Parts: sequence; C-alpha cells; structure tokens
Amino acid sequence: MSNLERLNKEPNAPHVSLISQEKWVNKFIQNIYKFRILIVTLIMIAINILGYFTWSGATIAEKLKNFITLLGGASIIIGIFYSILNYENNQIKIKNDSKVSKEILTFSTATKSYDSHMTQCFAKIHLFYDENINLLQNGQHGLFEQKINADIEVKSAWLIVLNYFECICAGIDQGIMDEEFMREFFQTIFKNYQRMFSNYIDYLRRERKTERIFSHFTQTCQKWIK
Repeated sequence: MSNLERLNKEPNAPHVSLISQEKWVNKFIQNIYKFRILIVTLIMIAINILGYFTWSGATIAEKLKNFITLLGGASIIIGIFYSILNYENNQIKIKNDSKVSKEILTFSTATKSYDSHMTQCFAKIHLFYDENINLLQNGQHGLFEQKINADIEVKSAWLIVLNYFECICAGIDQGIMDEEFMREFFQTIFKNYQRMFSNYIDYLRRERKTERIFSHFTQTCQKWIK
C-alpha cells in the first residue's frame, strides 16, 4: 500500500501544514520589497569593495578575470534595479489609470441625475409625495404603498430614483466611486429623501421581512447626515 493510500485510509494520521511557513515566506518577501532599494544599493557597494581588495593583490590575468566577473555581477545588479524601476513605473501607471477611471465613473454617474428622464422621475416623486404626505405623517404606509402601486409611472419613477441612489452608495462602499465628490454632490438630495421616505422604507422592510431594502442608501445617509 502506498503512503498516499495509507493516509487516505487513516483519517487520524498526522499531516504536515505549510500555512505557518507560507506566512513566514510571504512576510520575508514583503520585507525584501519594502527595502528593495537599500538592499540593491548595499549589494552594489559590497561588490565594489570586494572588487577593490581583489584587484589590489592580483596578477594581470587575475585582474582581467576578476574584472569580467565584476562586470557580470554589476550587470546583474543593474538588471535587477531596472526591473524594480520598471515594476514601480507600471504600478504608478496602474494606480493613475484606476484613479482616472474612478473619477470618470463618479462624474458620469453623478451627472446622470440631470438627464431629462431622471429629472422627470424626480418631479413625479415630489408631486406624488406632496399630494400624499398626510398618509406618511399619519403612519398610513400601507395605503401609501397601494397608491404608489396603482400609478405605474410613479412606481417606476420611485424605483428608478431609489435604485439609482442605492447603486451610488453601493459603488462608494466598494470603493469604485469617489465618496467625497458624491457627498458634495448628493448630500442635500439624500437628506431630503431620507426625511421624506425613511419611515416608508422601514415599513417595506418590515413587510418584506428583510433589512436589505435600500440598505446601502440608508447607511450612507446615516454616515453623511449627522
């Protein structure tokens, strides 16, 4: 019976874990990367010192041999140094590209609120709210929901706007949109919508038995509006 078969047949047999070793190796590599410039510099200094002492006490043939060896070692160090610089340059480019993409997405998403369709949705919601504010003030959320569902245009506008807000807040939570820009842009709007519909959203959560309904939106409002 092979060792593998024996281990499979003996579930309680001891086994070796490499998790601790992997953590140590990863930490070692991270430290090397952190001090990469210093390490390369020290190696180059060490090669120069070694070359000096080797050169001073050697014959002409040995000097030539040592010079070629030193030149090869220096070339390797220069190659490593160039690779490090190239890697860092690529990392900077990736970060800059990511920053630009984030800014473009943030701006294009924010300015979508000025689209004609979105402005119509905002107008329909505000008109419906003004006409039925007494239902919310009196806690008649069920009747308020019935009226929304009875008007397809209002229901559509409500879902479009609140889902739009929810997507913005989810994007902020995931770090793919700039929070400071969005805060400056939407803080007042979010404050108004939280004031208008926070109790109704709580009602929907109780009725649907889930706290996930517009959860990103309400959490962002709580964070922004203090």
